[in-house]
Amino acid sequence: EHGPEVGHTAKLVEQMRVEIGFPVDDAALYVSGQQSDLVDLYPEFAAYRDIVFLFKWMACWAGNAAPDVRQWTHKDAKLSWKGMDGKMTVRAFGKELKLELPAGMAQPADSSAKKENFFAMLFRSSRPRSSLRGGADPSTLCDAKVHSEEDILHIKELPSFDGRLSQAASELLLSYLTVPYIRIPLVVNFFASSEHVGALAHPDLQRVLDSVLFEPSLWHPAADGAERVPENIPAPDRQHLATACGLLFNEL
Repeated sequence: EHGPEVGHTAKLVEQMRVEIGFPVDDAALYVSGQQSDLVDLYPEFAAYRDIVFLFKWMACWAGNAAPDVRQWTHKDAKLSWKGMDGKMTVRAFGKELKLELPAGMAQPADSSAKKENFFAMLFRSSRPRSSLRGGADPSTLCDAKVHSEEDILHIKELPSFDGRLSQAASELLLSYLTVPYIRIPLVVNFFASSEHVGALAHPDLQRVLDSVLFEPSLWHPAADGAERVPENIPAPDRQHLATACGLLFNEL
């Protein structure tokens, strides 16, 4: 679903090329280090590139994407980048590493959303984005697929967090978690009540509140002044609810 194109990273490379005076060349060659001018002058770029890629790869992999269980060396873990015609491939652990969402989380083939390029997926932040979901993900808490408040209503037994929340209170809290863009004031107000504040003694509910407050959710650059107005209602995704500095800053 996700192509290997360099995408917007080419704009960064182009700016650096003009400033430093690099010869005109394929941006993918500079990013991969095959054309070593960029990496030689800015070695931290290569380190950041590798760190971000490994983080995203480990967060995205499905079970069969993990390396085989064996004794690996640091040389085996070193990322080998190759770029050609604006496209990238990355290899390590004796195989090509791909940024792919686990089965069931990938966007449907008939989706009207734009196809995302390789580096847009590499550097973006969005939820759900991995098999390791955030602490405020209702699907994880309910051990069932939850996309909206209606899904909550069809779950026969909701988590009680060791009896600290009634079924009605749990339904209310989980319903709040299905609307990430406005859930901060809803959840904070929920736990601020004398009836529910004691429930925060439970570690899982502490993680829920921490995730609600500090997980940034969908991101878009502040320089992008264009309003993201969905063409259809309901919208096919939540990209129009993305923020530049995270949900907490947006709320404040």
